[in-house]
Amino acid sequence: VGVEMDQDLCATAQRNAERVRGRRSPVRIAHAAAQEFDYGAGTVYYLFCPFGAATLNQVLARIRQSLQGEPRRIRIVYVNPMAEFLLQRSDWLQMKDRWQTGDKFGLLHDVSFWQAEHA
Repeated sequence: VGVEMDQDLCATAQRNAERVRGRRSPVRIAHAAAQEFDYGAGTVYYLFCPFGAATLNQVLARIRQSLQGEPRRIRIVYVNPMAEFLLQRSDWLQMKDRWQTGDKFGLLHDVSFWQAEHA
């Protein structure tokens, strides 16, 4: 599931998803603001520095809230982690790994990996 609040970008993302060869799961693009989206069904969240710290803080609160309603193990992959301090100060998340630019696979951005077992 992709979340995008700009309708034109949603349409572009949907067209791109339909062209992916060999996909094994359906791809859905949701037209919504990230801080208002229902994260209850997710187990893995991939964030490529999608917004500023204020919005990320709201998204993290929504994800944590979803864990309280439906406990599960989740993972967050945060690429180009410009507001990583928000995840670091979240007592319900644990950093599992961090890849530095250039360390692995010729990365252009740092990547941090986070996990939560429950809220």
